[in-house]
Formats: sequence, C-alpha cells, structure tokens
Amino acid sequence: MLARTQVVMCTTSSYDKDERTAKSLGATGYLIKPPRFAQFKDIVDRCQSLSLSQEGDGFALRRAA
Repeated sequence: MLARTQVVMCTTSSYDKDERTAKSLGATGYLIKPPRFAQFKDIVDRCQSLSLSQEGDGFALRRAA
C-alpha cells in the first residue's frame, strides 16, 4: 500500500540537486514554496491521475521564475 503513496516535496529549495534527489527517492512531485494555487492544483490532479492509472512520472512541477 505504501508503494502507491504519492509524495510531493514542498520546499523552499530551488536547487536542481535537491529536486533530483527527491525524484531518486521516489517523490511524485516537487513544489517550491510558496506555490501558486494553479501549480498546486495541477500537481494534486496529476497525483490523482497517477493513483488511478499508475502511469507516467508526474514529476517536476516547478514554480515559474
């Protein structure tokens, strides 16, 4: 059951290394705080889709500069 748990890192770190580490550890998404509502909604929708289909990686939703 835990293998299907979607994990989204919500952090203040914008370093690519931290994002790569999160992905390598199995994170579904990576959000840089403070997230915009639209980005947050997109990643939640993506997690729901992954939970239903178990396809795709759903990764790397990042705050626009």
